Amino acid sequence: MSSPAPNNTLAGDRVLAYATLAPSAFLLLLLAGVPTITVFFTAMQDIGMGDLSGPYVGLDNFAWALSEPSFYTALGNTFVWVFGSVSLEMVLGLGLALLLNKAFMFRGAARAIILAPYLVPTVVAVLTWRYMLHDIVGIVNAALMNIGIINQPVLWLNSQSLAMTSVIVVGVWKFFPFAVIALLGILQSIPQEQYEAASIDGASSFQQFWSITLPYVMPVFLLTTLLRSIWTFHKFEIIYLMTGGGPLDSTTTLPILVYIKAFSDFEFGRAAGGRHYHARHLVRAPCHLLHPHEKSGGTPMTALTTSYPEASRQPRRNFGNGRRSSSDVARPSLPAGADGCLRCRFPAFLDGPLLIQAWRRALHGTPDIPA
Repeated sequence: MSSPAPNNTLAGDRVLAYATLAPSAFLLLLLAGVPTITVFFTAMQDIGMGDLSGPYVGLDNFAWALSEPSFYTALGNTFVWVFGSVSLEMVLGLGLALLLNKAFMFRGAARAIILAPYLVPTVVAVLTWRYMLHDIVGIVNAALMNIGIINQPVLWLNSQSLAMTSVIVVGVWKFFPFAVIALLGILQSIPQEQYEAASIDGASSFQQFWSITLPYVMPVFLLTTLLRSIWTFHKFEIIYLMTGGGPLDSTTTLPILVYIKAFSDFEFGRAAGGRHYHARHLVRAPCHLLHPHEKSGGTPMTALTTSYPEASRQPRRNFGNGRRSSSDVARPSLPAGADGCLRCRFPAFLDGPLLIQAWRRALHGTPDIPA
């Protein structure tokens, strides 16, 4: 009996491979492709709360994002947040992975303690750190004052110069164990015979690290850096729970800005336009770092604003049925030079009942400060 032809066997394997991948590809398209397309079409409409669709506005929402100073502020804060968090996570993770790879007493317990922050729920960790950094009852200020480093409480979360640093520290504490796990695994796979041969040849510890450890670790190091950069770029809950983007937008990143436009100002079209550039900067971050005011090909990013100047001044129709958005409601007067309440970016449940604060924000743009 003759065996099947090689070409027929190869064709059958190809069909089987496509049939096996089809369900996963369909699910990926359904979960990722449909929301992406929906956001794109939403960004080309003027949609408000309770509306499934709205008037077609073309590229007005994209032009608004390019002409809005808060967008560039959020973009800069996002890059500071990502670079500060990921760089510290990777350096700290590599150092601790090298330490935990050595043989010492209670090494198993030390590994378990190092991984503990990654197992703590984000909400629990962030709120705990928030109370620790409180200027009056926080343990951080109390400890620093007791040992004489500071003479008065420091406003860790209410200072424009310290808020981002505080948020980065919390983010590094929460997620550096991921780098430790990834790098420790590759360190344990390095053959010990190479270190023994290098020691016989008279290589120092630094030479062994540079010539043996680093080449093995670098692929995993770069992959972990890429993954952490992507995840940190759209991280939302840490910043929102700690500062809500404040004070005065000093910690407002692109995810926070999109959330505020969608669920505080009820401008879903503009939020979708900002979300589009959020994803675009995530994919093309190196280009925007080198040319922050240009599109690829050298076309100025202000071209859209020039083509659609009405995007920055036309009234927004967001609610429908005659209701007005928060952009159309008269806001309370502020002191000269003030940019809103210092606490208006904080989570509502920290300042009072959630429903009351959400209603105040919807009507007045900023919640009242409790007496």
